[in-house]
Formats: sequence, C-alpha cells, structure tokens
Amino acid sequence: MGFSLSVVFSVMRLRCCCQHRKVTNSYLKSMRCLHLESSRLITEQDFELTETALKRKHKGKLFCKSRRVESIYIVREEVANIVCDNIPADDATVLEINPGPGVLTRRLLDSGVKQLRAFESNDEFLPYMMKLQKEHPEKLTIIPHNLTALSSIAARDKVTRENNALSMFEGIRSQPWDSDPPLRIVGVITQRRYTFVRHLLFRISSMSGIYSLGRCELLLFLPHKEYWVQTLARS
Repeated sequence: MGFSLSVVFSVMRLRCCCQHRKVTNSYLKSMRCLHLESSRLITEQDFELTETALKRKHKGKLFCKSRRVESIYIVREEVANIVCDNIPADDATVLEINPGPGVLTRRLLDSGVKQLRAFESNDEFLPYMMKLQKEHPEKLTIIPHNLTALSSIAARDKVTRENNALSMFEGIRSQPWDSDPPLRIVGVITQRRYTFVRHLLFRISSMSGIYSLGRCELLLFLPHKEYWVQTLARS
C-alpha cells in the first residue's frame, strides 16, 4: 500500500559516525564513538519535535524537495501512528530505518515495543537518539549504520573479514518460520535504496540473510511505482 506523505529529506551522503575508525563488532565501542562525537550542551527546546521547530533547525536536510535523496525521515505524528497501529504487541525486535529526530522512535517506545534498534548514521540527529536512549535504556539501542546499505556492508565484510552486517542482528533469537516474527523493519525507502527491498525479497525463498532468523516482517513506505514493480513481478 502506498501513501502520499509529506516527508522530510536528507541530502547527506551515507556515512558512519565511526568514519576513519575501525568499526568492531562491539556495540560498546560504537556507543563510545557516538557519545564522543555528540557531546555538547543541549537544552530541552532543542528536542522539540513539532514540524515548525524541525523546519527551523533542520530545514536544509529535512525539507529538501529533491527526489534523489539518501534518506527520508518521518516527522508527522499521523504517519508515525499509521506505523504503530500496524505493529502487534509481541516480542519481535523492531529495526527502524533512519529515525532522524525520533518522531516515530518515541511513538514506538511509547506504544509498548519491547526492543527497538535505531539505525542512524547521520551525526546531526544522534543527540535526539541519545536523549531517547537515556529515557529508555533497556529498550533502545542506537546503531551507527544505515540499514538500507545492508548488502553493501555485507559485501565489504567479505573483503575486510569483519562482521559488521551480522552484528546488527546480534542477540535476536531465531524463530520457527510458522511462529511469530523475530523482527520487524520499519521506515521509508527512497529511490536510491530500492535495492535494499529487492535484496530482502530475494532472500525469502532461500530463507537466508535476515530470514535465517525466521519470518521477518517489513513495514515499509514505498512509492506506488516500486510497489507495483515488486508485486506484479511476482504475481
């Protein structure tokens, strides 16, 4: 199902907050990097999530009208409610793509999600994530990668012999295919990241990749055209 959304855009190129450092499989080391790069004095007003406040602080990145963007962020409460209304109350870990200022992130945490992993590689939005993590230390984990670059990260791991792709899913218990899903992926997919969806769909038949954990669910916003391409090609 496609939605006509008033969404926000980021024109920043994909980059990791641990750039120029060797990223290990340890989340603790990654989190230390996040705290070092985002340590600055911030007032409560800086975390205001109204559309007016976000336009004032992040207009250049969140409200760009270009279609060739790297990331799209959800900033409207009604859109966040659509996502949360379609997530049942179970033990599945939720993986959020590009949480940005955290409008959907906060809504997910308040709705009763037990484990949430926020994949945010943009330093500008890390203070929002860190504030939420302080409020929900047992629920929220920040991962400094762009989840939609999963296939590229996995290919790079083969060269560097690291396990950055696998570490994203560390600690998630596998489930039988006919049982409840072990994880759900939520977010908005841009035109530049269609290969991410195709990569996931390709893995279903072989039950490999994330589907080796079980029957994972995708709650993704896609343009109508890409949705038709993916569904008609398999009908």
